[in-house]
Parts: sequence; C-alpha cells; structure tokens
Amino acid sequence: MEKLYNFKLFHSTLILFILLASCADIDSETGGYTAMQVKLNDVSNSKSLRMSSSNVVTNMTSNDAKTILAILMPAVKCESNTASSGSEYSRALVDLDTREAEFLIPLDTQLKLCVYFFRETFSIDELNTGENAADGFGESDIFSVDSETTSKSISVEFWTTSYSTVTLKISSVSSVGMFEGSEGTVKLNSSTGQLVDNSSFTIAASDNASKSVVFSNVVFSSYAYQVELTGFIPEEQAFLVGNDTETLDVKMTPNAVDIDWLSYDNTTITQIDTSPYARASGTLLLNVPNEHKDNVTQIVSLQ
Repeated sequence: MEKLYNFKLFHSTLILFILLASCADIDSETGGYTAMQVKLNDVSNSKSLRMSSSNVVTNMTSNDAKTILAILMPAVKCESNTASSGSEYSRALVDLDTREAEFLIPLDTQLKLCVYFFRETFSIDELNTGENAADGFGESDIFSVDSETTSKSISVEFWTTSYSTVTLKISSVSSVGMFEGSEGTVKLNSSTGQLVDNSSFTIAASDNASKSVVFSNVVFSSYAYQVELTGFIPEEQAFLVGNDTETLDVKMTPNAVDIDWLSYDNTTITQIDTSPYARASGTLLLNVPNEHKDNVTQIVSLQ
C-alpha cells in the first residue's frame, strides 16, 4: 500500500512550501505507526518583505537555511526552542540536497508539525540542547493520519526571527543626578521571568545626567527590565520589542535619607554672653534601618 501526503507550509506574504510524503505499508508490530518519507519543495517565486520602521528587511526562505529541523509533535503548541522533550514523536534534519527527511508517524493521532530554519549549520545533537535560536519557524494546524488516508494537506504558518538593539537610558529623577563611581546592573527577563541577558556598569563623571546600557540581538518579544544602582530604589518595568532599535528611558528614584532617621545626642545649649542668642552643640546621629543601609547614598548638607 502506498499513500501520498501533501503538506503545504506557507507564510501570509506568499512564502509557500510543499512537503510530499510517501508512507510504507503499515506494520502491525509497530503498534499503529508507519514510516513517512517527506520531501520539501520551496515553490516561492520571490522573498517576502517585512517593514520595520523605515527599513525593509528580507525574510528568509528555505533556500536561505543551512539547517532545517522538523519535529512531529502531539497537538500542543510548538516550543520556541528545539530542546528535546519527552512529548515529541519524531524529529529529523531535512537533507538540504534532496530536501527529504523521514519520520515515524502514529496513526489515528492528533499531530502537529514544527519546523525550524537556521542560517548556520548545526547537527541534530547541537539542536537537541535548545541553545541555538531559530531564524525561521513554522507551526502547522492540527492534523491526523489513519489507515484509510490517501492524501492530506495541512497549513503551516511561517515567520522569521527578527532582532533589535535595545538601549536603556538611565537617569535620576533628582537634579543632583547620579554619583561618580556608583555601580549598577541591568537584567533583561523574558515575559515568563527567565533571565535573557544582563550587564553591569559604573557611573563615570560624564554619566552624571544619563548612562546608556545597550543590548544587541534582542529577539522581538515581550520583556521586563530590572535596574539596580547604588543609592537608588530598584526599577522594574515590562516592555515590548518590535522595532529594529528600541530606546527606553529609565528614571531612577534616589533612596533618600528619611528625616526621621536624624536625631541629636548629648545636646548642650549655652547663651552667648548676654545676647538673646545661644550656641547649641552635640552629636548628630543618622540611624539608617537595616533594610535600607546597603542602598542609601545621599549628600546631607548641614548649615
């Protein structure tokens, strides 16, 4: 018995792929699985374009990819990375010369096809770690194959990974600015709270008014930044990356001295001769609570 499965992958901007698959006879010993040979044919006539700000950027097609990984999954959302999971049925690299790959496909099961495109060459072992971000990604609709199926078409939405340069311009809400020598850190977290990148910095004399911290190759997505700077209250804010360059103004609030922390000890008051004036002397105490003592930096002026 020979069967033909016709898989179509397309992007809304006319990127179209067709996967032709021929399946061998069903072997009862495999428990309802059959081998599936897949062939990928890119029938796109031209590369699509993505508008980003004032720039026009070409999206990749399969011809741009040096590695193509296809993963056969249950009917769940495809992961953003290629790390091996216990839920997948089969994975294979598509041969770039023959455009073919082979899968073991379960029958009468709801399935989804996840396809990852890379502009660099990777082995399947390297991709199993999930540490290499895909440059293009496709996710199919849910489909199934049974013993009576002779042909099938499924659609796969395809898109590419876009990158941005994100600049955080850090400044103080106080006109005093930021003190030279102060040290700080910036963390970029994903929308799920996972650390994506971080950077440490030191305020120089020229940074009194503003300090810029730059992150390159930030994937378009949702993030949150966490900024900590000695002498200031930590600042945290969610933001969206959707342009080739993003600039974020981060206003830091000084962790100021509370007037209630100030007190006098051993105070003496002495009249100056017979004048209506007196001279007061004693010890000025600054009692900073433990929860604030590591992050208070403020000039206290006494006149």
